Amino acid sequence: MPPAEAEPHTAPCPACVSATASPAQCRSQNAPWPGGEPLVTFLRTEEGPDATFPRTIPLIQQLLNATEFTQDPAAYSQLVAVLVYTAERAKFATGVERQDWMELFIDTFKLVHRDIVGDPETALALC
Repeated sequence: MPPAEAEPHTAPCPACVSATASPAQCRSQNAPWPGGEPLVTFLRTEEGPDATFPRTIPLIQQLLNATEFTQDPAAYSQLVAVLVYTAERAKFATGVERQDWMELFIDTFKLVHRDIVGDPETALALC
């Protein structure tokens, strides 16, 4: 049984902008795209914040301890995200809290640097 005709998209799709297609030939937004997959696909990380991402000092320290000796490639991207997060938190914190975030940033930097270069102690010269 063929699908029922749907209302045209509010945004143009390839069928709507085609010189030979009429708006009645446009598929609904829930129907498959003409030619297969949509033009843009989103990775899970692009869909919004990850609920498991560590956002507190103790959780980040726990993550750093857990990933210190791992060779998992996925750990590298998480460490880079933590590096950015700790830099932002250090930038906007004050007093003792700022010092704590700066120390986490340096510890995270050492691990990221180690993954790239291999020796975490050479990172100290850069800090």
